[in-house]
Amino acid sequence: RGADLPPIVVASTQADLPPTADAVANDDVQGAEFVAAHLLDLGHTRIGQIVLTEEAGRIRAASFAAALRRAGIDVVSEAGGGAVSEVAGDAAMRRLMALHPEVTAVFAGNDVLALGALGAARRLGLHVPHDVSVVGYDNSAIAAAALVALTTVENRSEDVGREAGRLLLRRLQEPEHGATRSVLAPELVVRETTAPPHPR
Repeated sequence: RGADLPPIVVASTQADLPPTADAVANDDVQGAEFVAAHLLDLGHTRIGQIVLTEEAGRIRAASFAAALRRAGIDVVSEAGGGAVSEVAGDAAMRRLMALHPEVTAVFAGNDVLALGALGAARRLGLHVPHDVSVVGYDNSAIAAAALVALTTVENRSEDVGREAGRLLLRRLQEPEHGATRSVLAPELVVRETTAPPHPR
């Protein structure tokens, strides 16, 4: 029964939760839609993605693909593998470009995979963003570094943490309060890794 459970507040996901649990997360659906709109506005029509295979990544990938389909574009995908690492992003980018060399823009499921994709592009002789645009997700510290300057999505992780703490305190003070599910709006952060497509 709900009354027998300890106070539960879940951050960064709203899937498979007990009915009495509070939850707060970034809106991964909207964030991926922002990426799709940005690439379409730049004029990209040959678009790929590197899929982060955990839950948030799957949501981002599905939302991104759906947004492109609404614009009449089919996205080509390559799984980043089970590990979240630059190595996985590098390998996925290499596979993607080998199978679909026409791709001019790539959305990676998070900034770590995007960093690997940037490295792979350089080793393949592709200039970012002239030959291929790359977008990440999470707006991590590395994304903002001057040498990377990655276009990405701010997932408001600090705000998610603060809101989770607030909900936990309220749950302790008001244990009978109904469950709260909060979704925080993301923001697209445009830097130097995206540009209009150029013929190769």
